[in-house]
Amino acid sequence: MLEDFKFKSVIGYEDYGTHMEIFVVNLLDDQMYTLVTPRIRPENLRAWKEGSLIQNAMPRATPDEREMLLTGIDLDTWNREFNEEEYTNGQ
Repeated sequence: MLEDFKFKSVIGYEDYGTHMEIFVVNLLDDQMYTLVTPRIRPENLRAWKEGSLIQNAMPRATPDEREMLLTGIDLDTWNREFNEEEYTNGQ
């Protein structure tokens, strides 16, 4: 069952018991993407929404998963859009 959950870039999720599909909106292109992970549970999302810091609410989530929940931006897009070499060359 799709759970409506609106917080930061998260717009909903489906809990399959062994893993979750979490639906996020990318802040760069306003498109919806799906994060599939066994490391995040509904209670983690609720704790985050209720005020816990994301790293405390989701200690098993990877930094990339937490970034995707905050901004909707996955690692590949982050690397493409914010290539660190662009900012360090010539300095």
